[in-house]
Amino acid sequence: PLTLPGFGGGQRMVGHLAGRPVLVTLWQSGDAASEGQLVRLSRAAARLDAAGLAVVPLALDSGASLAAARRTSEKLGFREAGFVDGWTRTALEVLL
Repeated sequence: PLTLPGFGGGQRMVGHLAGRPVLVTLWQSGDAASEGQLVRLSRAAARLDAAGLAVVPLALDSGASLAAARRTSEKLGFREAGFVDGWTRTALEVLL
């Protein structure tokens, strides 16, 4: 099963999304284009959920900016949000 680092600490299982299309979006706090993308996805959340699409935003932030990414994700209502750590970055590089 896929695990992702969560903002609350530790790894989260995302197996409950199995069988459902998932849009993984990479973003960074402080980047206007990234944050604008999250706002648009947040506004479309009800329509996307009704269509069966789960949105999983993964922040590329680290260090002090990780707290800002967490606040933004929470403010916009993304329950599945997390961040990209070293393991996740390696896995994504293999996939992409």
